[in-house]
Amino acid sequence: MDWLQPLLEAGQEQVLLGQEGCQLTQINYSVQKSPSTAYNLYQAGKLDGTILDAQASKQLTKSKGYTIRKVANTQYLQFNLKKYSKFKSTNLRRGISMAINRSSLSKTLGATYKAATTTLTSSGLTTVNGEDFTKLAASSEAKKYTSYNKQLAKQYFETGLKEEGLSKLSFTLLASDYDTSKKLAEFVQSQLETAFGDKITVKVQSIPSKTNLNRVLAGNFECTLSGWIADYADPISFLDCETTGNSYNYGSWSNKEYDKLIAASKTSSGEAHMKLLAKAENILMVNPGGNSFNSSQQD
Repeated sequence: MDWLQPLLEAGQEQVLLGQEGCQLTQINYSVQKSPSTAYNLYQAGKLDGTILDAQASKQLTKSKGYTIRKVANTQYLQFNLKKYSKFKSTNLRRGISMAINRSSLSKTLGATYKAATTTLTSSGLTTVNGEDFTKLAASSEAKKYTSYNKQLAKQYFETGLKEEGLSKLSFTLLASDYDTSKKLAEFVQSQLETAFGDKITVKVQSIPSKTNLNRVLAGNFECTLSGWIADYADPISFLDCETTGNSYNYGSWSNKEYDKLIAASKTSSGEAHMKLLAKAENILMVNPGGNSFNSSQQD
């Protein structure tokens, strides 16, 4: 993916569940774009479970049926490097990363959302010698570029503008029209425009998720909000997506050393496998390939 910027980590989801101890032969699934609408349907007895939004998650923690479930999910920004040269400056993208206060973002979205730190891989996915993989993969250099630092962000961003011959950066941030996605996009817009003033203009475009996906697949975007849920308990589930030519690498970010590490990890096992992936993770954050806002959502 282009410059992928992890912001939120979905390690936990908050849920209101209905009847306990029931046996199921069929599950009916209802898609509701608004968490408040879903909650109203739950209260009316028309849903047996629902995802909670930020406000409800704070108010209903003591309610019967309130449940927290862990999910290995990361949400992040992607810039279309293939189509738009204005995003190609590493310093510019580093500046954008440091301008986003992930801790504030997690609090804005809800009680169990967690700010991403120094990895695309979500915390809690797997351990290495008893420690979370994200600790093995963390580095002081990666932490520098994924930590909120408004003053440093401005320095890097302005250096990036000069490198690209720009006086300001303008782009449209594509997001789905789900409640959480819209809030996340608006938060990023506010953070960047507050940090960089008249040096940046960010327009948020929220559209139906299917239309959003079709546009991203066609490469018809400047910057988009993305998310990934691990298929299995191995960081490769996240990291393979960023290899050159991968079908999920929408923005065409590419790094030869990163590709070599991912390829080597696929022929290794155990601690050696994890160490190769940790090195790849660092390249992704530093060069950058990423800036996550890992989010702990409510389910």
